[in-house]
Amino acid sequence: MGWLDAYELLPLAGVYASLLAGDRKKVFDSGPAIASFLAQQEDTPERRLVTVVNHVMVPDDVHGLVEAKVGPLLKVAQNTFEPKSDANGLGQPGSKENLNYRKAFSTEILANTNRYGSLRSYLMHGVWDSVWDHENSHLDPRFQQAFMQVAPYVVSGPSEPFYHTLLLMNRA
Repeated sequence: MGWLDAYELLPLAGVYASLLAGDRKKVFDSGPAIASFLAQQEDTPERRLVTVVNHVMVPDDVHGLVEAKVGPLLKVAQNTFEPKSDANGLGQPGSKENLNYRKAFSTEILANTNRYGSLRSYLMHGVWDSVWDHENSHLDPRFQQAFMQVAPYVVSGPSEPFYHTLLLMNRA
């Protein structure tokens, strides 16, 4: 990693606060409810779930407005699935050959508590059954409509790495 690569990662550094979180049953929007949710992580190493962390940056002077708009985005991301008629209410597995996707196991939106120059970083964390479930969810018109409320404020990102949890030391 060169100095430029390290410089580009600087906006990720800092202390992040959870604004909202959700699981397949409920969306949590208060501090105690979020803390309780975080204490019981779905993404244990043996489950081999797929985690994605979308990183975006917005102008700091509109971060309050953005934070009001990410709530509806999380609710759509957490509550939609395809096909909508799925009897189990979770959707069907996504693949390269279809646009199906299962409901996310969990989602969380975190805001950096400090700005980076004139910008503020946000992490949109999701845990999914598969990469295709996540990718196909972005093609859903319901998700696209909710994201378009946030998109005009995004000046950097989304950067979207995927990973598997290998070790979980929960300190929530």
